[in-house]
Amino acid sequence: MGLIYTKDFKNTDTKPSHYLTVDRIEQAQRQIQNHIKTTPLYSPWGFNHYHDSGPHGDTQFKLECWQVSGSFKIRAALLNIMQLTSEQKKRGIVAVSGGNHAVAICYASHLYSIPTTVIMPKYASEARIRLCKQYGANIVFKENLQACFDTESSYTSQGLTRIHPFEGETVALGTGTLGLEIINQWPSCD
Repeated sequence: MGLIYTKDFKNTDTKPSHYLTVDRIEQAQRQIQNHIKTTPLYSPWGFNHYHDSGPHGDTQFKLECWQVSGSFKIRAALLNIMQLTSEQKKRGIVAVSGGNHAVAICYASHLYSIPTTVIMPKYASEARIRLCKQYGANIVFKENLQACFDTESSYTSQGLTRIHPFEGETVALGTGTLGLEIINQWPSCD
């Protein structure tokens, strides 16, 4: 059984195990499987002929753009939402993102009727803002991403649970399901 080391620097509410095992990633996969698509691998005709794929063979693209949220971020977003306590779900969540994490967390929280605040930079795309609003999120705009992260603590101090876009053990487990899917679809990948 392979081990993947991770360190959770930000989340002090849980005691991380520091190890992600294949068993734990498989468990995460089972938790989210009813809400995600198994996206295909794709090798564009001629790509490997015209581009050096390296010593290990073909290059494949994982089409996570086919997920309902448009990216792989839905995997960790769902897992984070599913692990909230009923009290945390009732109080709501806060997330910082100008893009894919925002849409994924809004979609996932909408599935579970969780109040959601997303702090976005003013320059976030209109399409993503529209999607977040469709899923019922309260959107707060700030000048830039740093200002968004600086503002986040004012919401967590009000009792909202922070869902980080790229750090933490749960994010690693959710993202790990993507790797597990690739291995299952392409056993000879390196």
